[in-house]
Amino acid sequence: MPATLPRALRLAALAAVVLLPAAARAGDGEAEAPGEAAEGAAPHEHGKLSVCDATPIGAGAVELSLAWTPTWTRPGPAGLDAPEHGTLQPVALALAYGLADDLDAALTLSAASLEVRGAPGAAGGGPAPARGQGLGDASLALRWRFLSRAGLDLAVVGGLTAPTGAPATATQPGLTQGYWSALASLTASADLGPLTASAEAGRLQPVGGGAGAERGAWFGGAGLGWQVAPWLQPALEVTYQHALAAGGPDARCLALTAGALLPLSGELGLSLGVQRAVWGRNTVQHTAAMLAVKLSL
Repeated sequence: MPATLPRALRLAALAAVVLLPAAARAGDGEAEAPGEAAEGAAPHEHGKLSVCDATPIGAGAVELSLAWTPTWTRPGPAGLDAPEHGTLQPVALALAYGLADDLDAALTLSAASLEVRGAPGAAGGGPAPARGQGLGDASLALRWRFLSRAGLDLAVVGGLTAPTGAPATATQPGLTQGYWSALASLTASADLGPLTASAEAGRLQPVGGGAGAERGAWFGGAGLGWQVAPWLQPALEVTYQHALAAGGPDARCLALTAGALLPLSGELGLSLGVQRAVWGRNTVQHTAAMLAVKLSL
């Protein structure tokens, strides 16, 4: 049994949510949209489902978010046909605090259940599924908006993930990546009339020991939302990741996400969506459902 979360499932989870800062991704709380909103109109929602936005939540604001992202991986077409597959059901609880108008921080704790299935044998059978459940890894992320102009925000995000998840045992797979990692990304958010757009590009890098052949990953994404009503913003997003490995093939994955953001009030927001891997190399095809609830305290 591998000592950490199996690589194929870890890459699928990374494709779904990179260092899940749930509070930063679920919405913008009471922060104003970049530029001046129309008088009497609510600011546009800049949060997206799988692409981090560039708008902090505001000085002194506190947000609590709960996200559930069940992810199913199965061998798919060529390039998405790695034999190791299974089901991962992570739940993440995030607490975000606005340190200043242009700076916020989010602490994320997680738990998960995992079922891993190997490749079937020649007779169609295969090893019995391995199952595990328990705590997952924890992360801390900071977002600093360094530019705010009419209709445009730019920010940098930095984060650190600690391997606090349940380790593997003789009978259960692990729920941790097994090593410390750092994240750095550049994000942008823009208003385009009734449309909102967010984009990000970044790097995830192991720090310290224990990563083995893993050499981190490059990732990026872009999302477009249409604020059809103050309480509803359908969104379409595309994300890409390139996971690096020493002495082995790199893994690549391109995924599409469709869903909706529902800022029901100034205190409560919901987001829901579905993500599907549509192209890849040396990984598995994944499908993820996304559901998050955000509460501004």
